[in-house]
Amino acid sequence: IIMLSKLKSVLFYIPFVIVFSAFSNSNKIDSLTGELLHVNDLEKAKLFNLLTNEYIPILPDKAIEFANKALEYSIQFENKVEEASALNFLGLIYYNIEEYENSLKYYQQAVKIAMKIGKKEEIANIMQKIGIVYVNQGEYDKALLYYQQTLNIFIRSEERRVGKECRSRWSPY
Repeated sequence: IIMLSKLKSVLFYIPFVIVFSAFSNSNKIDSLTGELLHVNDLEKAKLFNLLTNEYIPILPDKAIEFANKALEYSIQFENKVEEASALNFLGLIYYNIEEYENSLKYYQQAVKIAMKIGKKEEIANIMQKIGIVYVNQGEYDKALLYYQQTLNIFIRSEERRVGKECRSRWSPY
C-alpha cells in the first residue's frame, strides 16, 4: 500500500515536470531565436546548433532543420568546430528516430572533422555513439572496435592529464 501511494504521488507530478520542462525550453528557444536577429552571419552557426539542441527532445524535424542551417553556415564560413557539432547533432537526431544508417553517416562525417581539428574528447564521444549505433544494428564486432578506440583515447587523455598534474606538483620551484 505504501508503494502504491508513492507511485500515485510520482505519477501526479509527472505532468507538472513535463509542462515546466516545455516552458523552460520555450523560453530558451525564444531567447536564441531573438539573438539570431542581432548576430552576424559568422555567429549564426553556433546559434543554430544551440537551437538544434533545444529542439531535439521536443521536435526532431525542427531540430534537423536547424542542424542543417548550422551546417550550411559553418561550411560557408569554414567553422569546423560548429560543422562537427551540427553533424554530431544530425547523427543524434537520426539515432533517436531509429534511422541508423543516416545516424552513422553523420557521425562518421563528424568524427573526421573532429580528427582534423584535434578535438580528442569529441572524437571519443562520437566514436562511442557510433559504437552504440552498431550495437542497435546487432553489429557487435564493429561496436567493440569503436568502444576500444574510445577507451584508448580516454586512457591517453587521462595519462597526459595525470602526467601534467604530476609535473606541475613535483617539479622543482
